[in-house]
Amino acid sequence: MGANRTPADLLALTQETQAIWESKAAYWDQQMGEGNSFHRVLIAPAVEQLLVPRAGERILDLACGNGQLARQLAQLGTTVVAADFSPTFLERAQARTPAALAAHITYQQVDATNHEQLLALGAGAFDAIVCTMALMDMTTVTPLFTAVPQLLKSGGRFVFAVAHPCFNNNAVALALEEA
Repeated sequence: MGANRTPADLLALTQETQAIWESKAAYWDQQMGEGNSFHRVLIAPAVEQLLVPRAGERILDLACGNGQLARQLAQLGTTVVAADFSPTFLERAQARTPAALAAHITYQQVDATNHEQLLALGAGAFDAIVCTMALMDMTTVTPLFTAVPQLLKSGGRFVFAVAHPCFNNNAVALALEEA
């Protein structure tokens, strides 16, 4: 749980994190839209290759943000439960979802740090679970990592992506090296 952190401390931190993301959700959605180049070039192809989504599968997209990945997975023929703890993100995700995909995506407010909320999604209900660029913002990952095996069908897959530490500091500098 973290050194000297009580469940009440973690709950308070999670609520603070939720409030911060809720306040940034509309701006983030506006800036990211259907993904920036970092996401389209680096994250999405790697996640899709590891996830190996197959038509007819049921996939849980945790911390779905504006639903970009959920829509991409639905276009591949999967049924997606897209969950986030921000009501604004879920509203934005639904607004971005074309009618043709709406029947293939269910948006739900779920806190990925809450074991009971995760288990309420259904034991053995998912062929795969994906969580991109969110674990590093969670106050605790223990509830998620204990729920994942219970949520997955036998032989199911869990794929997650987080920012490499070199991209997560105040001294990041971009450089171009030419031959």
